[in-house]
Amino acid sequence: MSNTVPLRKALETHKGLVKELVLNEPTARPFIKYGEPFIMRFGNDGMKEVSFDNKAVIGFLVDMTGHDELVLEGLSARDYTEVRTKLVNMLQESTGAENPIDL
Repeated sequence: MSNTVPLRKALETHKGLVKELVLNEPTARPFIKYGEPFIMRFGNDGMKEVSFDNKAVIGFLVDMTGHDELVLEGLSARDYTEVRTKLVNMLQESTGAENPIDL
């Protein structure tokens, strides 16, 4: 399972410009090394709240894209939040969750 996320602002790498990120299914490594990239809670009113561990998110993205942290830190804020949302959806889909989050 992989997902491609087009970037609004290309990333500069030593191999040239990257205009999209391909997120491959993660291994167990980032879970073990960085912990959970997000925690989802539901309040008494049923409202969903998601808390992110952005260091863990970057660790997952390094593992899933093959790009190093320095390159990924160059993502625009908008691209980062879109990539992070795709990561969360992929992780939820891999657990068999019926409704991946739609942030």
